[in-house]
Amino acid sequence: MSKPTSTEASCLKCGNKFQIAIWGSVRPHVYPLLREKVLDGTFFCHTCPECGSSGIVEYSMIYHDLPRRFMLSLVLEGQNKPQTFSTELLEKTGLILNGYHLRIATSTEALVEKIRIFEAGLDDRVTRPLKLIAIAYAVQNSSVEGLVAQECKALFARYNDKQPEPVIEFNVFHQGTYFFTVTLPFELYQGGEQNASKFGIRLNRGEWQIV
Repeated sequence: MSKPTSTEASCLKCGNKFQIAIWGSVRPHVYPLLREKVLDGTFFCHTCPECGSSGIVEYSMIYHDLPRRFMLSLVLEGQNKPQTFSTELLEKTGLILNGYHLRIATSTEALVEKIRIFEAGLDDRVTRPLKLIAIAYAVQNSSVEGLVAQECKALFARYNDKQPEPVIEFNVFHQGTYFFTVTLPFELYQGGEQNASKFGIRLNRGEWQIV
């Protein structure tokens, strides 16, 4: 079961030292509130009890959704350096968690996006090329001037099956600022899923991947 440990943090505003909770793993089916905090961006936010100033303290952790059968490893150490992992450890966990989506996320943004994708029952390896379509459409149809596709990124927002025809929505950002939401027919995802093997994409589970 997920249990936090305690560590000391220093307030950047007043210098006060106080204890914060560190969750080495999060199991959303056990603590639904933690899931909400991860998704709304407040999970790593801590408030100084002395001056009331809030700050972000990010750290590596595991997000394990047992009912939906996916596990995400958030790895933040040495973000600007090549990442190294224990091959033996990855292989062993892959065997134990056969049938799972196993992903390594190197940012909290990637962590949140993958949670949304897997909760929707989709595969991030299929949604990835759809981001390029979303960016191209957003650049072409946005009222914002001077947009360059290479400076934009798209993040999966949601799968919406409440429409007459199901769709996938992506939020598009330019240099970190949101400017457009693109809605794509779910048929594009289905086509990508069916043709994945043609592009060398193996939609297997039980292997750790960075997508």
